[in-house]
This record gives sequence, structure tokens and C-alpha cells, in this order.
Amino acid sequence: MTTDTDKVEETKDSCSAEGVNLSADGDENEAVLPPPDFTTFIYSLSTTALMQLGEVDNPETKKKDINYQLAKHTIDLIEMLKEKTENNLTEDEGKLMEGVLYDLRTCYCKIVG
Repeated sequence: MTTDTDKVEETKDSCSAEGVNLSADGDENEAVLPPPDFTTFIYSLSTTALMQLGEVDNPETKKKDINYQLAKHTIDLIEMLKEKTENNLTEDEGKLMEGVLYDLRTCYCKIVG
């Protein structure tokens, strides 16, 4: 007899993206993405904020997608993560968070005023 718990575990296992080639065209020659880690996650959020500030082009459209309200929200999201992960980060991760927040806030203030 299959229980709901078994179904959830089976779904989790079948939906795992670990080791899956996530290239858009399915080219098997493309590199497999490494497993996610905290540093990569923070860099991803930082890059998103920089795109929203117009400092980095959107890689899909090759255009600037400026949205200052979303940029502030993303910066606030990183701040929330910093607060929620306090005392749970390595020294390097803590320094990364501080540096990313400082850089994004400085950039935001220069652009938005």
C-alpha cells in the first residue's frame, strides 16, 4: 500500500535537478551546472539587483531592464537573509554578505539618490 508520505518522497526524488543538464537547447556538450551553494545564491541575487538597477544588461534580451522598486526589494531580501542567517555563516560568507550589501546600497544611492 502506498501512503501519501511515499508519494511525496517519490515526487521529491523524481523532481531533483541535481546533475541534470539545464541548457535551453538540451545540448549534451554543455557543462552540467555545479550544485547550488550559498555563495552562488548571493551572487545570483546580487546580479539580479544590478540588472534591476540598469548596471547589467539582461542576458536574454541584451537590454537594460530597469526597475528601481524591484532593485530595492532584492537588496532588502539580501538584508533579510543576512539577518536570518546570523551566526550560521562562515566568516567568508559573512564578509560576502556585508560586501554585496555595501556595494548594492552604494550603487542604489548613486542611481536613485
